[in-house]
Amino acid sequence: MDLLDLRAASTVMPHQVITTGQRWWARDAQATLYEAAILSEKTALDTARADLLDDIHKTGSIYGR
Repeated sequence: MDLLDLRAASTVMPHQVITTGQRWWARDAQATLYEAAILSEKTALDTARADLLDDIHKTGSIYGR
């Protein structure tokens, strides 16, 4: 078992953990609020980089070569 501080990780790592992992315990509703905030951040990130990712898919290149 590994321990990870999700608050110190990038947006993508906590999103992967909360969408594929399983919560074993929570003291109160703070865990649910944190998960909602992470999902919101990931949605905002995906929206912000949508044009870039679309361009990468169209050109097949990351570096514009």
